[in-house]
Parts: sequence; structure tokens; C-alpha cells
Amino acid sequence: GASALAVTGVIVGLAVSGLPGRQDAATPILAVTARHPYPPGEPYLITLDNRGAEVRNEANGKVLKVLAPPRPGSSFTWVAAASDRLFVLADQQDRTGVAYFYALRLGAAGQVVSLRLVPHSGAMNGQIYGMAVSADGSEFAVATMPRVPVTGPARVFVYGFGGARVPRGWVSSAGGVGTLSWAGDTRLAFYWEDTSQPA
Repeated sequence: GASALAVTGVIVGLAVSGLPGRQDAATPILAVTARHPYPPGEPYLITLDNRGAEVRNEANGKVLKVLAPPRPGSSFTWVAAASDRLFVLADQQDRTGVAYFYALRLGAAGQVVSLRLVPHSGAMNGQIYGMAVSADGSEFAVATMPRVPVTGPARVFVYGFGGARVPRGWVSSAGGVGTLSWAGDTRLAFYWEDTSQPA
């Protein structure tokens, strides 16, 4: 008899309009002697724990700063980077899951230059399954699912740091979403899985 094949996972690509394309440079060799490998010349990274967000210099292993979540009753749940100088932190309310996003900029010595609320934050809630910053640092994407049920709708939001326009979004009535990745500055790829099919 004939058999049917259900496609349960696909890579989806979105064209994000309004931004010029760019030619990405080749990926540099990573420094592997540190606890967390890092590209040469970009030693700063952010790690999250129950205290908040640690600014680390992986060239010498030092913690330069610990940032506490700005809002009471919240926790940093995700971090994404455009470089070792620009990061996005997701600060979510522990009870409701409402997310506020902060742009963290570091100076040449790893010092905190600014921690600013991204415009239009607080408009989404749920479980975050991925975050990614565009290569030019002009915007970032967030993949979310409801806390309950976990079958959808799946959503992907694109926020601009300047706040000139409201976040753009993609919505699927069912399925799971995650693993975001920018291809240059104008195309966003993510993994979408059909959760309506029986396991």
C-alpha cells in the first residue's frame, strides 16, 4: 500500500525589508584556551545566573560587572549578541512571562556604557525559544511560544533598536519555533516544527 510522509520540521526564511544587504566577513578562528571560546579581539560575553547578567572578559576569566534585572519580580532569561560590545537581554516577569528587552552596550575595556529599554517592550509574553541580533546591530528577533499550551501559536517578532516602528511579527496557529539566525541584515531564518502530528 501507499505510505504518507508527514513533514514535521522545516527551515523558514523571511526577508526583512528596509535594510541594505551586506557581505559578511569570514568567521575568525576561535581562541580555545579560555573557558568560553571567543573570536580574537572580542573577549567580552554575557552569562546569566540567579544573580543576574555577568559581564565577563574571557581573555583573563574576570567578571567585570553583574547586572541585576531592572524590574522587581523578574529574571533575565535570554541574551543575544551582535558583537562583544552590543547585547540584548530579555527580562521576563516571573509570574506572567511578560518580556522587556534591554540593549546593553559595552566600552572598549568591557565597561557598561548603557543599559536601555528597547522601545515597544512589554508587548509580548510567553516562553522564549530563541533570540538573535542582526549583524549590523540595528534590530533583533525573538521566537516565542505560549507557556500553556505549548502547541501554539508560535510567534517570531522583529524589534528595531531605534523604535521608529512597532515590532513586526510572523504567527503560526500551531507548531513550534526556535533556532533563529540572521543571514546578513535582511534575511532571518528559523526552525518551525509541526506539532499537530502524533509523535
